[in-house]
Amino acid sequence: MTTILIFLILSIPVIYISRKYILNPKTHGFYRFLSWECILWLFANNYKYWFDNVFSIHQILSWFFLILSIYPVISGTILLKKKGKQKESQRQEELYN
Repeated sequence: MTTILIFLILSIPVIYISRKYILNPKTHGFYRFLSWECILWLFANNYKYWFDNVFSIHQILSWFFLILSIYPVISGTILLKKKGKQKESQRQEELYN
């Protein structure tokens, strides 16, 4: 029950942000919404085990790779901010500018 409750509460901001795209599967926002919902479901199902048997090798490796995965996110965001430009032909209401 708590899993579903956590999922529903965390889905509210995702639904609000993606409200324009939910009913339009021809936009990238629709698939972004689905991917964020799947990530939220994984989080809601697995948060209980994050601190269970903390010093096992599986948990240590898991936390190491989780922290390591922050680097591509940050470097990709910086690169998009510096070099990423939207073409005029791609201007659509559904795209974030």
